[in-house]
Amino acid sequence: MPPREVCLAVARMGLVKPGDFVQSYALVGGMSSEIWLFDIGGRRFCAKRALSTLRVIADDWQAPVSRIAVEARWLRVINERCPGYAPAFLGAHRDAALLATEWLPPQVYHSWRDRLMRHHQRFHLEIATQVGERLARLHAVTAGDERLAQMFGATEMFESIRVEPYFRATARKRPARAEVLNRIAETTLSTRKAVIHGDVLPKNILIGPDGPIFLDAEWAWYGDPAFDLAFCLKDLLLKSISRPDRMPKMLANHDAVAAAYLRGVTWEPADELERRAAHLVPALLLARGDGNPPEIADKRIEICRALLKSPVDRLNEVRAVWQVAFAG
Repeated sequence: MPPREVCLAVARMGLVKPGDFVQSYALVGGMSSEIWLFDIGGRRFCAKRALSTLRVIADDWQAPVSRIAVEARWLRVINERCPGYAPAFLGAHRDAALLATEWLPPQVYHSWRDRLMRHHQRFHLEIATQVGERLARLHAVTAGDERLAQMFGATEMFESIRVEPYFRATARKRPARAEVLNRIAETTLSTRKAVIHGDVLPKNILIGPDGPIFLDAEWAWYGDPAFDLAFCLKDLLLKSISRPDRMPKMLANHDAVAAAYLRGVTWEPADELERRAAHLVPALLLARGDGNPPEIADKRIEICRALLKSPVDRLNEVRAVWQVAFAG
């Protein structure tokens, strides 16, 4: 059973009523949350509670549980403006750091990450195209909205969980590239265009009958849409070097996401956004990628240093440098 405070919060949201026969099951949570499935006579929903200490390798990485309210706001906005792009929002309880959404059964809704990692399957480039299209749409429907800029305008959480570990900490670790990394950090913080998700990764995207569904927008912020695009592309490039036979698939998915997304950019010139994304990708890659064999890690670091020293302005140029280095 979930902790008593979770059960009470669910009841206070009106999702469980006196006399209901309730069954609940713990689900596999991510690095930042605990998740339960509630079943009330066949009516199912998920309850997610934010953790104050993230489950990461780094020691004692703290994050405010108030981020659950940010995700709740994001879900409300996206449910209204892009129905079907995120789980239906059912309620939230700030004091319990809890929110509830519809249950998306795994027999119907499949993890994009799992599909990508099944190397024997076809490329499924239509899925990657849909991911790029929907991500651009999420940004387009929130771009230039002053009310949303106020709702999602607090900088501290995004700065502490994204800008600090990815850019500033890396700058301190690699002083030869500190100037460019700090400049990318400042550009990211000062570019305020639309509500961004903040954690666009294949593991946070489900593929359903009607297309991709985005999960876990705990770090949503009114900021630079190029960050979301670069964050996703960074992960596909990292997956392309996890095994040699995966490279063609991952690079093809990378190209499909990027092309579809850039076609959907309506709030600014697409080449300006692409330039920022092309500068972000090597910075993000330099900060992450632990777990590779030493020779792969060394090559990744070398590529990223070179791209930061002599930046390119197009995403296909970043991918081409990556491909030549690893595939020859």
